[in-house]
Formats: sequence, structure tokens, C-alpha cells
Amino acid sequence: MPSANPFQISIEVEPTAPPRAWLKLSLTPEGLLLRSRFRALLLHCPVVEEPAWFDLGRDMDLIQRVPCLAAPPPRLSLTCYGVGADGGLRLVFRNWGNPEKDGLPA
Repeated sequence: MPSANPFQISIEVEPTAPPRAWLKLSLTPEGLLLRSRFRALLLHCPVVEEPAWFDLGRDMDLIQRVPCLAAPPPRLSLTCYGVGADGGLRLVFRNWGNPEKDGLPA
């Protein structure tokens, strides 16, 4: 069964010159369920200035706001990794445009 995107994503655009965009990320219920298997989630998206990560510990933030390189981004290609207890990364979700390969078993 393919895994679901653990993030709910929206884009906020500030009406400045030039416009500035932000990715607003929040964990979905499916993302919260990953707490039992991972210490953190790392999101890579080529339109953001740096990867976003969610510490899945007790005092975790449920919402992140990450600056984008361009405003607004034309397409969001996401890759989500889970960080295991040993510090290793495991691919959890991606949406690279191939429905047969996107949404990976978690």
C-alpha cells in the first residue's frame, strides 16, 4: 500500500516587489502516525531555500514556514525521508510525477 504525503502544504505569497513565497507545512494525521517509527521527517523540495524537518519528539512543532527560492513555485516535487533511531534515512514519500512509483510503502 502506498504511503500518503505526511504534509499538508500551502503557499503564502507576500505582495512585495519582487513577490516572496513561503511554503507552509503542517503534519497530517498520517504524518503524526509516523512518530512510532521515526525520530524526524526531512522534506526536500527544490523550490525551498533549505530542507525542512520535523522533529517527531514530544515537544514537536506541527507547522513549519519555509522560504521559497522563487515566488510562487510552478511545481512542487517533494521527497520525504524518515530519520530512524539509528540516524539512518528511509524514503517515505515522493511525488516526482510517476504515479506507479510515487507514494512509497512506509
